[in-house]
Amino acid sequence: MGRLLALVGGVAWLGAIALIALAYERSDRPRIVPHLATLPPLIRELNTGRPREGVSWVVTRATSAHHVLVVEVRVDRLEDSRAVATQIVETIAGRGYDEVLVYVWLTGAHAQFADRRVQWTLRGGYSELVIGDR
Repeated sequence: MGRLLALVGGVAWLGAIALIALAYERSDRPRIVPHLATLPPLIRELNTGRPREGVSWVVTRATSAHHVLVVEVRVDRLEDSRAVATQIVETIAGRGYDEVLVYVWLTGAHAQFADRRVQWTLRGGYSELVIGDR
């Protein structure tokens, strides 16, 4: 009886470890932000402004104050940072922002700081700053 109990306990532990590993593996995949009523309208608008083909990205956060818009984005390729920022600026054109800061993270990376920052201003246009080491 003791061997059977040990066998059942071992199988239960292996199942629990497998479930934890599966949950961790799925947490790396990018999540598409659903169209929920609780989603802020600005994020919803920026995500619907994405092109259907080509560059793959998703806005995760957007905040504005004092004529400045700060947007956080997840992308599949860091080389697309400027193209993503251009699409975002074109989507919000005419709203009176003097500056737009787009912080770009690589999808699946769990970094504390953004990999790139693209700044757009009325006078200076676009400038890209490489923050991370990728």
